[in-house]
Amino acid sequence: MNFVVGASVCETQYSIEIASTSAGRAVTESSFKTPKYIAVVCGVCETRMTPRSKHAGRKIKCPDCETLCPIPSVEQLEARHREELLSAPTQPEKLTPYDLQARAETIEPTHEVFSALSSIRREEMPDPPKSLFFTTVFDFPWRSGGAFIRWSLVSSGFSIVGTLAWMAFYMVGEFQFVGAIAAGGAVLGVAVVGLISAGYAVSCGFSILQETASGVNAIEVWPEEGWKDGLFEFFQVLWLHAFSGFFCYVFALLVQPLTGFLMPPLLVVHALLLPLALISAMDSDSVWLPYSTMALQSLKRIPGIWALFYVLSAAFLCVTCGAFVALAMKAPLAAGLTLGPFVATVVFVYARLLGRLAWKIGEDASREDDELLEL
Repeated sequence: MNFVVGASVCETQYSIEIASTSAGRAVTESSFKTPKYIAVVCGVCETRMTPRSKHAGRKIKCPDCETLCPIPSVEQLEARHREELLSAPTQPEKLTPYDLQARAETIEPTHEVFSALSSIRREEMPDPPKSLFFTTVFDFPWRSGGAFIRWSLVSSGFSIVGTLAWMAFYMVGEFQFVGAIAAGGAVLGVAVVGLISAGYAVSCGFSILQETASGVNAIEVWPEEGWKDGLFEFFQVLWLHAFSGFFCYVFALLVQPLTGFLMPPLLVVHALLLPLALISAMDSDSVWLPYSTMALQSLKRIPGIWALFYVLSAAFLCVTCGAFVALAMKAPLAAGLTLGPFVATVVFVYARLLGRLAWKIGEDASREDDELLEL
């Protein structure tokens, strides 16, 4: 899972080896790796964008002024970096032996995402939202055409899943054994359509989280990968749930003699730990070991922001899920048909909330870096 934001953390790596020859000349060798994200600056309003490298050579619409901005091709990026490496002044031949000093900047990927956000925020950035967790958050899925189209696609997929699930239960309840045989096809459809819909929903959530964390209000980079990539990202999220759930389960076992319960403490701690795991995976660019010192430090530096995020996200999930459960108890068929809009709204709004939290962590990280520079 890659959530890298900003050009300063693009996975461009250089290895420079300087060796002296018999004539005293220097030989410079460089290796270039295609970056995952490309930095693009709007020529009109100077808005920073970070499209994925698969869009290299194409054009991207500026989210602020809607100007079409060209994205450099991979060949142009490689030529540009080669020129930078060889741009140091040379010395006359009569002064041999001499060293060819290739100018290169080394970037330490210690805190990839938040270090990038820190460096970007030292330059001109769009105005921050008036209200961190309210401005263009809870109405986000319906504010723009791009978000509404993706929300509709996710809604349609899960509505089909809900309808097929209702049909399976209805056939089993009404026709028993014969109905159970017929319900097998509906169950198969639920599995296939459900996995594809879940993969696309997770991909959309990742795009919302990444773009929002970089300070962009209108999401322009949406997932266009095939269904296999979406499934892979879906299983990555399942792994994060399992990773977080393991530690929560150990904690629930330890406190069970005191509380007398296992599941309530497990669910509560898991709800608190999962957002931290998601942001840590975003910062460390690793879903397998989601650890981030910057994210952990933010718990101490901005506890009020974290508390507000937990309160708002919990209230939103309780209201949304409670409304769906109440509908399912009274009208199961209606609940099956409306499962899609409920799921799509939860994914889009929760990803937006989490992205705003990550944006605030990046802003706090830039403030911390400025304080260190002043010292």
